[in-house]
Amino acid sequence: MSSAHIVAPDGMRNLDGIPMAGIAMPLRPSAPLSGGMAIIAENRRSLESEFNALAGDVKSVLSQVGRHMMDLSKAAATITECIRQTISACSHHNIPALHLSPVNCPALATALKVVLHFSDNLLLGLPYASARSVLLRAASELGVKLKLVPAYGVGMAPPQPRNFAVGHEYSKPDTPASKTLDRLNNLMDILLRYPVLSEQDGAFIAPIARGFSESFAVISVLFGVPTPSPAHLESVAELYDVADDIHFFCQKNRILVAAGSLSTPSSTHGHQQKPSRVSMGGFRAPFRTSNSEVPPMSMSIATEDAETLSGTLGGYVYPKVDPNDPSVAAYSQSAFAMTCAHVCLTETRVRRPLVSVPSPVLINMYRETLLKEYSRYPAHSEERRAFKRAVSAIDADYPRTTGRSLPPRFGEVLWGERTLCNGMISDVAIVRCRQGLKPTENNLGDDVPFSEFDPSLMFTNLTVRGVVKRLVPGLEVFKYGSTSKYTTGKLNGPKLIYWADGALQSSEFVVAAAPSGMFATGGDSGAWILRKNGISGLGVVGMLHAYDGEHREFGLFTPMTRTLERLREVTGIEWGVVGAKDVEGKDEEDILVGGSETSDSSRGNDGSLLDSSSDSELE
Repeated sequence: MSSAHIVAPDGMRNLDGIPMAGIAMPLRPSAPLSGGMAIIAENRRSLESEFNALAGDVKSVLSQVGRHMMDLSKAAATITECIRQTISACSHHNIPALHLSPVNCPALATALKVVLHFSDNLLLGLPYASARSVLLRAASELGVKLKLVPAYGVGMAPPQPRNFAVGHEYSKPDTPASKTLDRLNNLMDILLRYPVLSEQDGAFIAPIARGFSESFAVISVLFGVPTPSPAHLESVAELYDVADDIHFFCQKNRILVAAGSLSTPSSTHGHQQKPSRVSMGGFRAPFRTSNSEVPPMSMSIATEDAETLSGTLGGYVYPKVDPNDPSVAAYSQSAFAMTCAHVCLTETRVRRPLVSVPSPVLINMYRETLLKEYSRYPAHSEERRAFKRAVSAIDADYPRTTGRSLPPRFGEVLWGERTLCNGMISDVAIVRCRQGLKPTENNLGDDVPFSEFDPSLMFTNLTVRGVVKRLVPGLEVFKYGSTSKYTTGKLNGPKLIYWADGALQSSEFVVAAAPSGMFATGGDSGAWILRKNGISGLGVVGMLHAYDGEHREFGLFTPMTRTLERLREVTGIEWGVVGAKDVEGKDEEDILVGGSETSDSSRGNDGSLLDSSSDSELE
C-alpha cells in the first residue's frame, strides 16, 4: 500500500453511517487547517504580532532612557500608553485562558520584564510613586485581558508584582520557558562571582518567577542584601542586558536561621491561627500544649536552660537496627526525634543538652508577659484576678522547681551538627526521647483545627505515611511551625545561593503561596515540610532550617532523603521515619519504642551509633 494511504480503524463510519474499518483512505498530511482550528491559529498569530510590537516599543523607550533622551516619568507614561493600545487591540480577539503567556510567548515575557525593570529598579522613591502605580495597573489589566490574572472589581487595588516558585511549566523540553531556564542555569556561575553576594553575611541570590500571577510572570533573579547601597542597586540594574527574558532586581533582605523566640508573646497569633489550648486561666497560650503521652509533630522545643532560642520538633525517626544484636540492643529500645542542631546546641556547651516540649523559652516569656499585665491593674480589679489565674495555671502545669517554668523533660540531644557538606548545609540534631515515650507514628495531633486550613487535613491525612524522594518543581507543600503556624507554598526549581559563615551555600527552598505571603519565621526551625499524598496520609519533603528575614516568604530546607543519608554516613546505620514506608512500599521495621537511658554504649563514626562528642557537634 502507498505511504499516502491509511487504513481506517475499527468502529469508524462515514457520514452515511457505513462502516469504514479496513478501508484504505488517502492521507493528506499537509492539508490546511479549517474551521475553528484555523481561527484559533490566526488569532494566535495576530496576538503574537501585537506582543512583538509591544516588546519592540517598550525596549525602544528603555533604550531612550539609557541614552538620557527621555526621563523616567515620561518613559513610564509612554510604556503605559503602549500597553493600553495593546489591550485595545486584544479586545478584537476571543482569547482562551492560558492561550498565550510569558511561558510560551517570548515577546510577552520581554514586555513584562521591562515593566518589572521599571517597577523594581528605576521608579524608586516617592517622586515616581504615581507613575509606578499607573504603569503597574496597566500591566495587570493586560494580564486580566489575557485571562492570566484574576479580574478585580471597580475600586479594588490591582495586584502588585510578587514572587512565585519556578514550577514544572518552566522545565518542559523545547519550549521558550525551558530555554530561558537553561540560560539562567548557565548564568548562575557568573552571578555567584558578583561582588554583591559575598560582601555581607546573609546575602543571597534567589532564582524565582516574578509577576502578577503564576501565569503572568517571568523568570527573575532576586539579589537579597542585608544593607543595600545605591551602588548595589545600580550594579544589579546594569544586568538588564544580560538576557532579554530574565529580570534582575535587588532588595533589602538576608537569610537567617529559623530559630528564635517571640519577643512579645500575645494571646493569639495571626487572624486564622487558632491556639491549641484555652485552659490557662481562660487565656490562650501562644504555644501548643498536649495531653498526649507522646507529643505530636510540630510542637515547640528548646533546651531546658535556653534563654532565647526556640524551635520546632520535626518528628520521630528510628535507626534500622537488629534488636537481637547486643551491641545496639539499647538503641533498639529507644525512641528518637529530630529537629535542627542550631536550635539545641547554640546556647549550651553541655555535651548532651536536655530538651523540653513545649519550649521553656516560650513558656517563661509568656509567664513574664502575664505578670507585667497583672501589675498594671488595681489590686482588686477583675483584670488583675484574671491575669493571676493565668499565671497560677502556668505554675500548676509547669512547676518552677529551678526558678524557671519547665515542662516535662522530652529527652537529651544525642548528636547534632551544623556543617557544610558538598556546599549544602547539614543542620540536624537527634534527640533520644525520655524513657517510656513510645511513638508509633508521626501525627500532627488533634489540638489544632487543621481542617479549617485545609478541609482534607483530618483523620488519616494528619499522619505521615512516606518520604518524598523526588522533588518536583511547583509541588504544593505546607508546614506547621511553632511561631508562624500553618503556612503553604510551592517548591522552587533552582536552588537558592547564599553567603554565610564565610562560604557560599546552596539550599532547596519553598516560595510562600498567596494570599499570606509568609512561609516561615524565627522559631520555625526544625519543622518538617509536608505534602498531601493524594490518597491518604502525608509525605515528608524535608526539614526547615532558614528563611529570608525581611519578607519571610522563602523557607530554606534540607530534603529528608538527604538528611537520612547523612545520618547513614555518620552512623553507619540506615535511618527511617516512624510510620513511613520504604522504597518497596513495605512498612519499615517497628523498632520504634522504648526508653533506654543507657549512654555508655554510644559510639561515633568508628562504630554504628551516634555520639554527641562528634567533631560535627556545635561548640
